[in-house]
Amino acid sequence: MRFETFEIPIVIVLGVIGASLNLLLLWYFLRRERRPLSTQLLLLLVVSDMSVCILYPVHVIYYRYKPFTDVVFSTVNLLTSVAVGSSALTATTLAITRYLIVSRPFYIPSRKRTWVGFCAVFVPAIGISSVTFV
Repeated sequence: MRFETFEIPIVIVLGVIGASLNLLLLWYFLRRERRPLSTQLLLLLVVSDMSVCILYPVHVIYYRYKPFTDVVFSTVNLLTSVAVGSSALTATTLAITRYLIVSRPFYIPSRKRTWVGFCAVFVPAIGISSVTFV
């Protein structure tokens, strides 16, 4: 038996498991009344990871069978790269925020400053990924 025969079902099963677990985390974080900065960043991380889990099986199916037009593939490819980049940048922002909290105990990062830093990195990343796939 070759791996190619099991490739699509494995990717689909892992995508469904990942999306359902991220949906469970999304429900948990949205249910909380008080949302500190780290919870908001984790919420963004959950959304971007869930979109990767949903889009990646479509990406693999297209490379194997090419059932869609090139426009659909370009759109899915763009959305996948933006979701992966968003996930990496959100994890980086979360790590920097936690580092600042631990290394400077009396420093409380403001939401405005964190969101400005996040957007300063995220917006150019979207621009770069969209130029690549146009």
